[in-house]
Amino acid sequence: MIAFNRSRQNHTSLRITSWNSQALKSRVQELEEFINDWNPDIILVQETQLRPCDLVTIPNFTLYRTDRITHRGGGTAIFIKRSISHTHIIISNPTIENTAITLHRTNEKPITIISAYRPPDQKFVNKTSKKFSETEIAASSLEISMIKTNIGTLIPE
Repeated sequence: MIAFNRSRQNHTSLRITSWNSQALKSRVQELEEFINDWNPDIILVQETQLRPCDLVTIPNFTLYRTDRITHRGGGTAIFIKRSISHTHIIISNPTIENTAITLHRTNEKPITIISAYRPPDQKFVNKTSKKFSETEIAASSLEISMIKTNIGTLIPE
């Protein structure tokens, strides 16, 4: 779990967690139990292995997902609490599967958060790293983990 501990006391923390689900549809109950225990605000999921016809819902969360449709496996998703101001964005990348959102904060720069997965057979090329480095925050996957931030300190919980 990653929490943003901002230096100014008038900000609340934001709990973000990343999870390689290895088949989300069959593990929704496990995810709901995790949410009840830890109360995350945003959940980044990799290897969802979802198909477009699969329905997954978690109460009080909005789900954004990018399903791999060419063959089995892969896929990324982001669950975000409905109370958090955000927009879904598309980042096209040929080597990294991703789902992305931008958080909107009053009188502050927006933050982009990415759930990313690089399949083991895909090469990580410099163009990919440049594309993600332009984003304030990009996190994560079993294969890669990129975090760049100027908004606060990242603290493991």
